[in-house]
Amino acid sequence: NNGTAPPDSLLGWALRCGETVTGLVAANALVRPGGFAGMVPKSLKKKMKEKSFAANVDRNTILECEKLGLTLDEFFQIAIEAMTPLAPLLGLSPNVE
Repeated sequence: NNGTAPPDSLLGWALRCGETVTGLVAANALVRPGGFAGMVPKSLKKKMKEKSFAANVDRNTILECEKLGLTLDEFFQIAIEAMTPLAPLLGLSPNVE
């Protein structure tokens, strides 16, 4: 899929939504003192409502997770759990002094 047409499979929807949500999750980790530690879907939902926060992240694409049979909370939890172990690799580890 080149991004202009809707995905034609569940995998396509998952990739589209998953790629987009990473920007919101990463931005949230950057502004939290503990990074991913203690991050919950509720905090992402709050940030998602702030249009100026991670402004380039397409919120409508994230909401398409419902096409996968997932609630927004479930989708955010999956994203948090998937990205947390990668925090050091992504440069998103909290600053520990």
